[in-house]
Amino acid sequence: MIYLCALAGAACGALLAILVVQSLVDRAPAILFWYPTHPVPGGGMLAWVSPDPSQPPVATLPEGLPLVVETRGHDWWLVRAENGWRGWVDGQALQRCPGLLDR
Repeated sequence: MIYLCALAGAACGALLAILVVQSLVDRAPAILFWYPTHPVPGGGMLAWVSPDPSQPPVATLPEGLPLVVETRGHDWWLVRAENGWRGWVDGQALQRCPGLLDR
């Protein structure tokens, strides 16, 4: 009986540890280090929720807004702004900005 109680206690402790770790993972930022790779070009640009031009754009990004490219899919790129906003843009319109690797 004592052995079963010890096993049950260990199982509950392991489950609690898993839940605590999952809670921390859920709250972790998607990007730990944010460094802009591309600015929005002159005149601004439109952004979409998904890479589907048949849908209306959800935002107009202002000229010069620094972005990080997260995913490239042919002409569509998923970008993130410093405040965490994410959207899909026409990747052909973006030009890489000089950074640390260019020095």
